[in-house]
Amino acid sequence: MKALPWNVSVWAILCVCISLVAKPARIEPSHDEELRVQIADLQYALHAARVDIAILEERIAKLEKQETHHPEAKKSQEECRESQTRTLKLIEEKLEAQEKKFQEIAKLKHAISALATTSEKKAPIHRVQAGETLEKIARAHHITVDAIKEANHLKTTTIYVGQELELPDAR
Repeated sequence: MKALPWNVSVWAILCVCISLVAKPARIEPSHDEELRVQIADLQYALHAARVDIAILEERIAKLEKQETHHPEAKKSQEECRESQTRTLKLIEEKLEAQEKKFQEIAKLKHAISALATTSEKKAPIHRVQAGETLEKIARAHHITVDAIKEANHLKTTTIYVGQELELPDAR
């Protein structure tokens, strides 16, 4: 076989390369559309980020201008913060005082309930036995018949075997 001149072989190689470059790789239509959508989404996100950055830079510039042109506003803000701090301290002090009062109330409540339980002695109970009368029970416990009747809300002296009677303190 006869060798081609170098310029013809270079030309052939160039033609093959150009045809490969000119023809894009075969991509399935669904993948192609997905890539286009993703590229569009990325472009939109990039644009939104650039807009956000521009807005933030503008705000920063305004704030810096305000601080340099309005020292009174800065001083006013500091005074407001100090006032808020003082108010918060007063509220905290009042809350602490209220808490102390509640603790004192709880102690008093506990002391009162302790006193109430010690002063409320339950009257002894007597179960009536066969052959007993209110008079016999009263003499045995050194109290009056009327005191037993009053403590048990009895209108008469009639009692029954097994009945439970409260016996009040001797008077």
